[in-house]
Amino acid sequence: MTKALPISRAFADSEQMAVSIELTNVCNFRGPICPVSFRKQKVKQPAGAPYDRSYGYMENAVFERTIDECRRTARSVNFSFFGEQTLHPHYARLMRSLRGQPFSCDINTNMGMVTADIMHTCDNTLDCRL
Repeated sequence: MTKALPISRAFADSEQMAVSIELTNVCNFRGPICPVSFRKQKVKQPAGAPYDRSYGYMENAVFERTIDECRRTARSVNFSFFGEQTLHPHYARLMRSLRGQPFSCDINTNMGMVTADIMHTCDNTLDCRL
């Protein structure tokens, strides 16, 4: 049996954070300065730190818990990091679940996998910046 994690207190407006969430570290591009490009190479990466994480996608339960925490602690949530977030198999549904949240959303994408459904979600569901 796993012990439940504590729930954060609600932060005052002046304490709220900008939070980055990585839905996936899978990427469809190999940019020349992106650590994902160096994953299988034996050369030193530009930032010096190894990028040797397994590829994967955030599970729904983890996403829901993270968003629950962000309701109390975040002024903005940025969906970005090493992966192309739109590759998450449930991306549009996850984004639609953000409607009406008390934080703003920033979405970082290389636009290589953006579908009509994703564009419709951003245009009609979210108050977000692409």
